[in-house]
Amino acid sequence: MPALPGCYSQGETVEETMVNIRESIETHLEALKEDRQPLPGEAGFMFGRVAVAVA
Repeated sequence: MPALPGCYSQGETVEETMVNIRESIETHLEALKEDRQPLPGEAGFMFGRVAVAVA
């Protein structure tokens, strides 16, 4: 995730991946707070969904 270097996730399905991503982000931000590191902002980032057809 570009806004969170070192924060990665994956899953077997889209639904599982989305749950895992949320958990990964939450854990990563908690660790930054515990280490008294600055939390990243959202400036300059665009968020959205992408649909991909599998042949």
